[in-house]
Amino acid sequence: MFKKLVANLPFNPSLIDEVVGYGKKTRQEVILRKLGLWFVLLAVFIQGLIFLHPPQQSGSDNGLLPMVIGFSTAVIAGYLYARSKIIALELEIIRLSFVTTGGL
Repeated sequence: MFKKLVANLPFNPSLIDEVVGYGKKTRQEVILRKLGLWFVLLAVFIQGLIFLHPPQQSGSDNGLLPMVIGFSTAVIAGYLYARSKIIALELEIIRLSFVTTGGL
């Protein structure tokens, strides 16, 4: 695509905007691919740490992990509850607006 655009530039100088847009899009794709590669490397590193960490015996000292999981679950549940309330309120406003304008 790039070669085709550049080859036609002498005949149609207005294609320079498309070449610039293509360059920006290509640059964004490169950045996205690098970011994806970093996330894959991070995931492999974390998997390696998990593999090398020996399992612990269960006991009364559970550590910090259950607290973190519980707190994260509570935060996510609170967010989803608040989001559902906001969506319900927006739907009610839309319904009232529809009814007051003469719909149904």
